[in-house]
Amino acid sequence: AMSHKGSSFLEGILDHLPALISLTLPSANSFRRVGPGCWTGHKVGWAVEDKESPLRVCMKAGSDEPSNVELKLSDSTANIYLELAAILSSGLDGIARQLTLRPKVGPSDAGGDALPDTLDKSLACLRED
Repeated sequence: AMSHKGSSFLEGILDHLPALISLTLPSANSFRRVGPGCWTGHKVGWAVEDKESPLRVCMKAGSDEPSNVELKLSDSTANIYLELAAILSSGLDGIARQLTLRPKVGPSDAGGDALPDTLDKSLACLRED
Protein backbone atom coordinates (compact mmCIF):
# COMPACT_ATOMS: atom_id res chain seq x y z
CA ALA A 1 0.00 0.00 0.00
CA MET A 2 1.33 3.38 -1.01
CA SER A 3 0.99 6.40 1.29
CA HIS A 4 -1.32 9.28 0.39
CA LYS A 5 1.67 11.59 -0.10
CA GLY A 6 3.40 9.00 -2.27
CA SER A 7 0.27 8.63 -4.39
CA SER A 8 -0.09 12.41 -4.71
CA PHE A 9 3.57 12.67 -5.70
CA LEU A 10 3.09 10.10 -8.48
CA GLU A 11 -0.07 11.83 -9.71
CA GLY A 12 1.81 15.12 -9.85
CA ILE A 13 4.37 13.51 -12.16
CA LEU A 14 1.60 12.00 -14.30
CA ASP A 15 -0.23 15.34 -14.41
CA HIS A 16 2.87 17.11 -15.75
CA LEU A 17 4.24 14.20 -17.80
CA PRO A 18 3.46 15.57 -21.30
CA ALA A 19 5.48 18.70 -20.44
CA LEU A 20 8.05 16.89 -18.30
CA ILE A 21 9.27 14.72 -21.17
CA SER A 22 10.57 17.80 -22.98
CA LEU A 23 13.26 17.80 -20.26
CA THR A 24 13.71 14.04 -19.85
CA LEU A 25 13.74 13.37 -23.61
CA PRO A 26 15.42 16.56 -24.83
CA SER A 27 16.41 15.59 -28.38
CA ALA A 28 14.50 14.66 -31.49
CA ASN A 29 16.28 11.29 -31.48
CA SER A 30 15.04 10.63 -27.93
CA PHE A 31 11.53 10.20 -29.29
CA ARG A 32 12.63 7.40 -31.64
CA ARG A 33 12.91 5.19 -28.56
CA VAL A 34 9.40 5.95 -27.31
CA GLY A 35 6.31 4.10 -28.41
CA PRO A 36 4.46 0.81 -28.22
CA GLY A 37 6.79 -2.12 -27.63
CA CYS A 38 9.76 0.07 -26.61
CA TRP A 39 9.44 -0.52 -22.84
CA THR A 40 9.10 3.19 -22.17
CA GLY A 41 5.38 3.80 -22.29
CA HIS A 42 3.61 6.04 -24.75
CA LYS A 43 0.47 6.92 -22.77
CA VAL A 44 0.04 8.75 -19.49
CA GLY A 45 -0.34 6.12 -16.78
CA TRP A 46 1.27 3.99 -14.12
CA ALA A 47 1.33 0.30 -13.33
CA VAL A 48 2.84 -2.23 -10.97
CA GLU A 49 5.72 -4.24 -12.45
CA ASP A 50 4.75 -3.33 -16.04
CA LYS A 51 7.73 -2.39 -18.18
CA GLU A 52 5.48 -0.78 -20.81
CA SER A 53 4.21 1.86 -18.37
CA PRO A 54 5.89 5.29 -18.17
CA LEU A 55 5.76 5.09 -14.37
CA ARG A 56 6.53 1.62 -13.08
CA VAL A 57 6.01 0.84 -9.40
CA CYS A 58 8.34 -1.97 -8.35
CA MET A 59 7.36 -4.18 -5.42
CA LYS A 60 9.52 -5.73 -2.73
CA ALA A 61 9.97 -9.45 -3.34
CA GLY A 62 7.22 -11.44 -1.63
CA SER A 63 5.44 -8.31 -0.40
CA ASP A 64 2.70 -5.89 -1.39
CA GLU A 65 4.90 -2.93 -0.38
CA PRO A 66 6.42 -0.79 -3.14
CA SER A 67 10.22 -0.57 -3.10
CA ASN A 68 10.79 2.08 -5.78
CA VAL A 69 9.30 3.84 -8.78
CA GLU A 70 10.89 4.07 -12.22
CA LEU A 71 10.26 6.88 -14.68
CA LYS A 72 10.82 5.08 -17.97
CA LEU A 73 10.75 8.18 -20.19
CA SER A 74 14.31 9.41 -19.85
CA ASP A 75 17.56 9.05 -21.73
CA SER A 76 21.21 9.97 -21.45
CA THR A 77 20.90 13.20 -23.45
CA ALA A 78 18.95 14.79 -20.60
CA ASN A 79 20.61 17.19 -18.19
CA ILE A 80 20.28 15.19 -14.98
CA TYR A 81 20.01 18.32 -12.81
CA LEU A 82 17.15 19.82 -14.84
CA GLU A 83 15.49 16.42 -15.09
CA LEU A 84 15.62 15.76 -11.35
CA ALA A 85 14.44 19.28 -10.51
CA ALA A 86 11.50 18.92 -12.91
CA ILE A 87 10.52 15.50 -11.53
CA LEU A 88 10.69 16.73 -7.92
CA SER A 89 8.78 19.90 -8.77
CA SER A 90 6.05 17.90 -10.51
CA GLY A 91 5.73 15.46 -7.63
CA LEU A 92 5.71 18.19 -4.99
CA ASP A 93 3.01 20.02 -6.95
CA GLY A 94 0.92 16.85 -6.73
CA ILE A 95 1.38 16.80 -2.94
CA ALA A 96 0.62 20.53 -2.62
CA ARG A 97 -2.60 20.12 -4.60
CA GLN A 98 -3.41 16.84 -2.79
CA LEU A 99 -4.00 15.04 -6.08
CA THR A 100 -5.58 11.59 -6.04
CA LEU A 101 -3.70 8.92 -7.98
CA ARG A 102 -5.60 7.75 -11.05
CA PRO A 103 -6.29 4.00 -11.39
CA LYS A 104 -3.36 1.90 -12.54
CA VAL A 105 -3.33 0.48 -16.03
CA GLY A 106 -2.50 -3.07 -17.02
CA PRO A 107 -0.46 -4.32 -19.96
CA SER A 108 -3.54 -4.84 -22.11
CA ASP A 109 -5.35 -1.62 -21.13
CA ALA A 110 -5.61 1.10 -23.72
CA GLY A 111 -5.83 3.63 -20.82
CA GLY A 112 -4.31 7.05 -20.59
CA ASP A 113 -3.89 9.95 -22.96
CA ALA A 114 -1.23 9.62 -25.63
CA LEU A 115 2.03 11.36 -24.81
CA PRO A 116 3.60 13.77 -27.29
CA ASP A 117 5.51 11.83 -29.92
CA THR A 118 7.89 14.61 -31.00
CA LEU A 119 10.08 17.14 -29.23
CA ASP A 120 8.08 20.01 -30.75
CA LYS A 121 4.83 18.65 -29.31
CA SER A 122 6.38 18.13 -25.88
CA LEU A 123 7.79 21.67 -25.90
CA ALA A 124 4.30 22.98 -26.73
CA CYS A 125 3.02 21.08 -23.68
CA LEU A 126 5.80 22.60 -21.57
CA ARG A 127 4.78 26.11 -22.68
CA GLU A 128 1.16 25.38 -21.69
CA ASP A 129 2.07 23.81 -18.33
